[in-house]
Amino acid sequence: AFTPVGDGSNETFGAVYNCEFDYYNFQIFNRWGQLIFSTSNPDEHWNGKFLNEKVETACYVWVLEYSSIYTQSKQSKKGFVTIIR
Repeated sequence: AFTPVGDGSNETFGAVYNCEFDYYNFQIFNRWGQLIFSTSNPDEHWNGKFLNEKVETACYVWVLEYSSIYTQSKQSKKGFVTIIR
């Protein structure tokens, strides 16, 4: 979970990593399957907004696809994140 409430703590959600990527794609979907955030930049994290509007307190699906420059093997991870306001 993360809390994008403007207090400067736990404001964004994104990948924590310790490698260089050959490929990186991070996406967030709402409960209806609508893509609400996407980035190919591993340093860009989701701020809890869609179309510059705060999304509701809810659970969202995240999908991360990547390959490291060292292994060049495509990996996929997915899970859930909850926004608490």
